[in-house]
Amino acid sequence: MIHNPIIDNLSIRYVWHLLGLSSILNLLFAPMAYARIDDNGYQIKLGHPSWTTCLNDYPDYKQYKPPKDIKVGCNWGEWITFSQKVEAIQIIVGKYTNPIKFFKSKDFLAMYMHFGYYYDAALAYLATPDHTLEQKKIVAYAMSKSGSLCKDAYKLYTSSKIDLQLLTIICSINISNIIKINKGYSCVSKVLQNNTSCYNCLMQMAQELPQESNLYGYIQEIFNNHFPESWRQLLYADSMLYQSYGSKEETLPFHEIITHAVEDYRHWQQHVLHYDPMPLHTSVPAYFLMILEHASLYYPSQFGICPGSNNGIDLLYNPTYSHEEKSIAILSMSQLESHHYAFMIENSLEWYKTGSITVQHLSQLFTCNFPTFYKYPFFILDYKDKSIQASLDKFIAEPTIPEGLKDLARKAKNGTLATKSEMAYMEGYRQFRKTHFTLYETVPPRAS
Repeated sequence: MIHNPIIDNLSIRYVWHLLGLSSILNLLFAPMAYARIDDNGYQIKLGHPSWTTCLNDYPDYKQYKPPKDIKVGCNWGEWITFSQKVEAIQIIVGKYTNPIKFFKSKDFLAMYMHFGYYYDAALAYLATPDHTLEQKKIVAYAMSKSGSLCKDAYKLYTSSKIDLQLLTIICSINISNIIKINKGYSCVSKVLQNNTSCYNCLMQMAQELPQESNLYGYIQEIFNNHFPESWRQLLYADSMLYQSYGSKEETLPFHEIITHAVEDYRHWQQHVLHYDPMPLHTSVPAYFLMILEHASLYYPSQFGICPGSNNGIDLLYNPTYSHEEKSIAILSMSQLESHHYAFMIENSLEWYKTGSITVQHLSQLFTCNFPTFYKYPFFILDYKDKSIQASLDKFIAEPTIPEGLKDLARKAKNGTLATKSEMAYMEGYRQFRKTHFTLYETVPPRAS
């Protein structure tokens, strides 16, 4: 019998599947998305729906132009503008009576769970008069976990970039979410006082808004410790948004996605080496790309060496995960912010000394083990950062590290691991991605 580490690892975690797996995995890994694409004859255009082919075939961003009209169909993995992303959500969701329907869209899921990544683009979108109120509602719900949304929306209002109607909608959605998160239905005013940014903004609005406006009345109710009755539906709907994906940590299931990503990687290797067909049924939609592009949410800054954490790359020291899974987990962190990446380098030294990761894994901290347009993790662009410098000093000083790896660390520390042109290209890509976003779900062609 051929030994399959993927199956072995899944077997080890089978009890966890039975006891702890919620409906989120059924939603994430259901194959129906492929069937729909295939039925529409769209598979020919799409190619194999895998993160592997997507990363391997990324175009030159300098020459890239977003699709002109995604209504005629657009493949997941394409780079689109923020406006097109909202349009894609509208197409997938269709008409709705309850905001829970937004979660039919994987792009809404990505924006809602990783709102900080999209926040600046979202504010600019809300301030643009070209978009409809319904479209701006989608953005408000997607950003509703932000503690600064009311304050920033009020700045837009006072600068005449949004009207009072939209400000009222944004505040109702945002405040509902704050109350829900803190379970403060019976102590509304106290909960908001603990959110200084929001409470101070409400105080300012109470002094400056027209007293005959609905929002002024809602604010007075809140100050009297009464949650506005007309906002109850919004509160209930927002609670349902969490229930839909069953994630207590409010993140995608990192470990399961990594396991499936390894399966895809193996199929891709077979395809490249032996021209084997890429089996559609093994592929998972763009969830690995979501982790890759929003890495900071999956590697908390407080993460430490002690076992027990169920976030981020605790997978690296967990003996139930395979060598390949650990390699893909490191790749998934390649776009991580520099201060987080510095912490990962330091922790990796300890994991290496305890035998949890190998020399190859340490090497993958400095060079990406997948043929895409960037060969190095993005922390090298911030090599002057104090936390990066300190972590690399510790890496170089560790006597058990092979000299070849220390040489990689020295080059990273001096800013010479990549060429100047490579670093300039990577920096340009980082800037490009502030205005261009990955489409995570194929928009099928509109029926004629």
